[in-house]
Amino acid sequence: MRSQKNKVKNSAGASSSRTQSTKKSDVDSRLLQQLSSKMGNSGLSSTLQKAAQDRDTLLQYIGSRLRNIQHIQHIELDEVDLRPEWFRNVAKGEHGYFLPDPTRWKEVAQTYKQAGQALCRGDVSRGKQLLERALEQEQAVQESLPIQITERLDNNETSEPFSPISTASEGNEVCAARNPTSELAIADQIISVRSTVKNAQPVRRPGSLQWWEQQEESEEEESKDN
Repeated sequence: MRSQKNKVKNSAGASSSRTQSTKKSDVDSRLLQQLSSKMGNSGLSSTLQKAAQDRDTLLQYIGSRLRNIQHIQHIELDEVDLRPEWFRNVAKGEHGYFLPDPTRWKEVAQTYKQAGQALCRGDVSRGKQLLERALEQEQAVQESLPIQITERLDNNETSEPFSPISTASEGNEVCAARNPTSELAIADQIISVRSTVKNAQPVRRPGSLQWWEQQEESEEEESKDN
């Protein structure tokens, strides 16, 4: 009985998957027919070619954004191991100093990956929509970076990201599907990072310092003032 139920369940799942695939194919077919009726075969061919060019341009751009994000994430991972160099400024609440968090890039990497997958399926309109969302997410994450990260970056690495072509779409941009680009795998690498810093070591009160530590701290403050 159990095996029969599993067969029924598996059959139903396969049928559902085929139905969804068929529906998607039917939608694309109807869309192509509508476009063809409006602009003719030559116009349709030109439109599909333009959509394919946009797709490839955006996929290349998504790859560059993922590489840039991974580079910044590696710097943030490095800063996690350089705790003695920044923990005092964080604990003091110095302006711009926060705890490193290499996991902050997960959501934007996932959105970039989804945009790339949509483009590879040939759904250029959906890809543009997701790309626009990813760009907004990346900008927000960049603005949350602590100063000990940003001071190690070039201006072009923290400049506001923008699409090389317009992400505006009327919702009817489609083209032939293609194999996923290798750069999309970078998103999975970014998402897989787990390293975090729970808290910064509290700064000891001056009275708890030994006399030689007090002298060293005083000399540090004087050098900052000069």
